[in-house]
Parts: sequence; structure tokens; C-alpha cells
Amino acid sequence: MIEASSCHSRDRIIVVSRAATVAFSIMPSRSPAITQRVAAVAVALLLSCGSSAGIVRGQSIADRQFREVKTTATITRRFEIYDPHSRRELQAVKEMGFTQVILDRPTLHADATELGLDVVLANWWTDETPPAEIESSIARATKVDPDRLVGISVMDEPQRNSPETPFDFYVNLYATLRTRLDRELPRVGLEISHWGPLASWDSLDYHLFVDLYRAADVMRIMPYPDLDEGDLADVYLMMQRSRALMEKADRDPRLLVILQAWTMPPKSELPTIDELRVMAYQAMLGGADTLSFYHYRPEEWAKTAGFEQRFTELMRELTHLSSQFADATIESSLGSTGILESVLLSSAGLTTTIRVNTNRTECEGLAPLAIVRVESEPPMHSAGAGDTAMSPAERCAPRSGWHPWLPCSAKRRVRWSSGH
Repeated sequence: MIEASSCHSRDRIIVVSRAATVAFSIMPSRSPAITQRVAAVAVALLLSCGSSAGIVRGQSIADRQFREVKTTATITRRFEIYDPHSRRELQAVKEMGFTQVILDRPTLHADATELGLDVVLANWWTDETPPAEIESSIARATKVDPDRLVGISVMDEPQRNSPETPFDFYVNLYATLRTRLDRELPRVGLEISHWGPLASWDSLDYHLFVDLYRAADVMRIMPYPDLDEGDLADVYLMMQRSRALMEKADRDPRLLVILQAWTMPPKSELPTIDELRVMAYQAMLGGADTLSFYHYRPEEWAKTAGFEQRFTELMRELTHLSSQFADATIESSLGSTGILESVLLSSAGLTTTIRVNTNRTECEGLAPLAIVRVESEPPMHSAGAGDTAMSPAERCAPRSGWHPWLPCSAKRRVRWSSGH
């Protein structure tokens, strides 16, 4: 939970300063009406200071609240990749094990559905998008196989790609389109993506993003820790931050986690397969409804020797394990040292424990980026007075019977537990 606290004059200055900076930065290229709207947002934020919202700029939301806390989930069942460019590429990703694609090229929807892939249609809508363009996109969506169309993405990272568009635009758009889709395409979700919630966010950032979380049935988040060799545990932590924001928004959209399969200068390197595996396991064990990768670019992948072959092998492993644990309930907890421990309980009573070292260095006896698992039979007796609970250090220590394991996965809806 995000604790409320009082708002002081310094925080008011910071709030207004940020809004004014945005307003002035867009004045040369945008209309006075937009600038006035941003100024109005600044006033609203200022008035919120001292209110029951209790917004404070500069007070970060510590990630430690998400460590050593159990979450309960089911395994990921959907696998998505962004933007194949041709029927041949659609066939390739289908053979890898992907179950759905998000298309910037909507004309490919017929090929995708014919191959048995579900489809999300990508759009780029802001408050300057003509209503006729939105209407045309919805009309196009009605031409997609209704059994295969699962989503309409309304915007990609609005806070970065169209910062002048207020989030209440997407709230109003959601209300309008959701009413219509409930009549015409009831199984289609409205989706939106954003980069975050970030570890650097404070309570004001969380407050500002509440509206965005009220504007979607599916929230797409994109932890890309490997872009700057960051902490890979940020995949799991970003998911938990997102769940905290959902709670604040009093919404429970499905969570889709996008992992990096692209390069960006100056590093211009793909994540290693070992890094992608660790990131994928966190997403699947941590509660993602869908695991997605951005994006499919075989010509880009070919510049890294062996990447596409090993990525294909990783996908086979992930999809196999998704099937293997389809009926399992998973309890997960991320420790302070960066070891994710998940216990998967099947409907038959079999228990599988998976431990993921999210560190690029050895930790608690686990090799860098190691994933190990152990399986056990159903317990023959309940814990008695003579049983001794393991300490966190003992729980993370290597055990006999543990062995390296290729991929694991698990997730879906997350429930929070106060137990450790």
C-alpha cells in the first residue's frame, strides 16, 4: 500500500514546477488550449496537496515492501510477440510456440488468424486523433475473426509518446469504447502500455497514473532492465508495483509483461538467453497473464550468433512448462538477496519448488542466473510441535536433490498475502 502523508510547500513548488515545465515545453508546437489544459492540471495537483490524497513529491515508494511477501498465482498460458511483418514471419513465431501477435500492420490479421494465432490490433490514439480515425479502426476490428481477436491496444507509452495528452482522455475513451465493444465485440479487451511503475517513482507518480489504470482491461508493462545492465529482479518488482497501482485505482486489469528482444544504441546488444530466461520466469511465476516479447526481427537477431536458435529453444521450454503446470497454484516470494522462490502445488498434491537467482553473480550457493527446482511427494503428516521452521538463510541454501533446470513458469491472477 502507498502511505498517505501531508503535503508541504516544497512539494507544492515541485509539483507546479514540473507541470509548468511541461506546459512551456509544448507551447511552441501545440495550441494555447493544450497549454491551458496543462496549467489546469498543475492547479489541480496543487489543490490536491494537503487533501485526503496526501500527495508528496520526492518521497519514493520503497521496493522493500514487495520483498519477502508471498503472492499467489497461476501459470502463464498466453505467449505474445510484437509485429511480425509477413505471413512467413507469422508462421515462424507460431512454430516457436507463440499463441498471439500484436499487429501494427492490421492487414495481416487474416493470415494470423488462419494460422491459429490470436490477434491484438495496435493503435496510436491521442487527444488529437480524429474521431473518424478511431471509428475506422473499430470498424476494421469487426472484420477480424471474432474468435481470434482478443484485444485493441489504444496507445503505446502515452506518458512518453504523447505527454500532452491527459490521462482522462483515455478514461473517457475507455468508457465510450467499452460500452460499444460490450455490444459488438464483448470478448475484446482494451489495452494500453506504459513504462513503469519505476523504482524511482514517488507517491505523486502513483497518483498521476491512477487514471491510466482505470482506462484499460489489459495493462502492458515493459521492464527492460538489461538495457543498462540493471537489476534483473526489476521484472518481478515492476509487476508488484503495478499491482499496488491497481489496488490504488480499485481496478484489476490483466497484466501483460513485455520483455526485451531488441537492441538500442549505444549498447546495441540483445539480452543473453540466460538473462531472458530469468526475466521470463519472474514474469510467469509473478503473476503475468501474458508473456510478450518486443519484437520479432530475425534480421536483427541474426547479428548475434545463435540467438534465434536458442530463443526458439527457450520458447519450447516455456510453453512446455506452461502446459506442465497448467493446474498448479503457485506461491512466490522474492528475497532480499534477489533469490525468487516459488512453490507450485498441483491438483494431485505434488509440490515443485523453483528457485531463481536473478543476480549476474553467485548468490546463496546458486550460480549466476541459475534456476533450480526440486519435486516432492504430498506430505504424509502435518507439521507438529517438533518441526522447526527454516530461516530465510537456510531456505535459500543449496539442498540435496536440487538440480539445474532449463525453464520454469507460472502465474496469472495475483493475491497478496501477509504471510512470509
